[in-house]
Amino acid sequence: MKKLLIVLLLITGSFGLFACDDSTDTSLFDFRFTKTPGDTMFDFDGNYTPPELVIDGRDDDEQWQLASPAIVYGHDNRVTVRFYRGETALFVFWDVQDENLLTRGFNDGDDVNRGDSVELYIDVRNDGTSRPNEDDVQINIGVHGYTRILRGMGGSWGSWNGLLDYAIHIDGVINDPDVSDNGYTVELMIPYAQLGMERDDDIGIALGHVNKVDIGNTPGVDYEWYGWVHQGTFVDPQNPSTYVVFRGNAFYARDDVPKDPIAVTGTVTNQDGEPVVEALVSLVEAGRQTTTDATGLYHFAEVDPNESVTLRVEKTDHITYETVLQRQVLRAATEVFTRNVQLIDTTISAQSTFVGTIENVLEGKLEGVRIEIAGQETFTDANGQFSLTAYLGTELTVMVSKSEYHTVSYPIDLGIIIVAGTTDLGTLSLPNVPSQLFYFGGQRGITGFDTIVYRELEGFRFIFEADRTFPLSAHIELFVDVGASFAGRDQTNYRLDFRANGTINIIHFGGGTNTDVQASGITLDVSHAAEGAWVSAFVPYDFLGVE
Repeated sequence: MKKLLIVLLLITGSFGLFACDDSTDTSLFDFRFTKTPGDTMFDFDGNYTPPELVIDGRDDDEQWQLASPAIVYGHDNRVTVRFYRGETALFVFWDVQDENLLTRGFNDGDDVNRGDSVELYIDVRNDGTSRPNEDDVQINIGVHGYTRILRGMGGSWGSWNGLLDYAIHIDGVINDPDVSDNGYTVELMIPYAQLGMERDDDIGIALGHVNKVDIGNTPGVDYEWYGWVHQGTFVDPQNPSTYVVFRGNAFYARDDVPKDPIAVTGTVTNQDGEPVVEALVSLVEAGRQTTTDATGLYHFAEVDPNESVTLRVEKTDHITYETVLQRQVLRAATEVFTRNVQLIDTTISAQSTFVGTIENVLEGKLEGVRIEIAGQETFTDANGQFSLTAYLGTELTVMVSKSEYHTVSYPIDLGIIIVAGTTDLGTLSLPNVPSQLFYFGGQRGITGFDTIVYRELEGFRFIFEADRTFPLSAHIELFVDVGASFAGRDQTNYRLDFRANGTINIIHFGGGTNTDVQASGITLDVSHAAEGAWVSAFVPYDFLGVE
């Protein structure tokens, strides 16, 4: 019997406990691989080491007081789950409210995920691949005491022979319509050695819940699957790149995992390439300042890369330089982020000839557009081109205007200026008058926004303005139906999340995979004030596949 049981453990890949009320029919037990700490048949030295928690389907062990914050998800948010990092194993506890406990049959395999059950997905290496790979694990535990456990196979799921321990406590009776049930709890233990991870490793997590509503076998009719939505974003179990990162005892969206502090440094020079000494350099929102040394070098240690910050460089008789170091750029740096700055010295009589082209998305190149730089002005020719020589004064912006168009002011990047030469500003857009102003939000304490939309040369520009704070935990959701297909949530539909912390999330409905933010070309600029916010989002036509 010992040898037979060991073979079954390797084939099934799991063993478990099945706890229930005294009224439950014991014929429902899965005796093939049931095991309790009190079993004398296998409890001899070297064969069984009791886990840190008693795996009995209940959360009365004191360790559960140290568990992660509860995650709420599933059918009508009736499932809560908590995680506990033990010394040698990961423990998971589900509490499911369900007034009608049902299962398709009393077997493993598909009978598990077509009946009342819970699901756990783990990206062990937390490498965020787009399809399940060998380090990705799926564990389904049914209310009837059986499991289905799988491992990724480079795009799909295959069998896994990992060993785990679990127990279920039922408050009700399975498949008895005359009994009003309360639900069930599941306690799971997965040894770290089975996953190939260490106790403190970051891992990716996704969750599922199956609620069976009738005895048939039709998905969406007889049973329904529910996933986890974390901070407004669906966590797709079939796409590990969307998994939530479990670090320490907290859960983070992949773009929100805290990064270690970095250094921000650079050299400040004037237009002649000479170092600017004792220039005041500020990280504005962080409230930090320093001055450049004899070589023009500035340096900030221990800068938080998890928030965007404004870099400002100023000195008397110089044009103040200011730019926003975006969160995404800072987080991409390993240990040091370098930004060199050209600070224009206004005591040095210096000019540059600025050239460029003005276009409109509907009409192409525009003639007769007024261009103003540093008090000098000119107009575009028949090809939409301009050339204007201006002194490098106290302000360096280019104002673009024409009757019946929307006036635009573009700041000139000091880093591209060619002193006593030609500075190419490239192609600038002069939009038509924007869309009609509309308002949304403002209900139940949610920030309300005045909104306008422009058609720019390469994409849509959305401007959102609010007269109250935009909490960093909040985001704007923009739904786009490509080509106005009116086809429902299929691959012609997107949801774009513009977060107050400056990050972007893309949801492509209908199983679409066009969700790579960096490749999308979508940009986001968020400006916060004490009482208000300004948000500018750009969505390229190419991303949407429209003209």
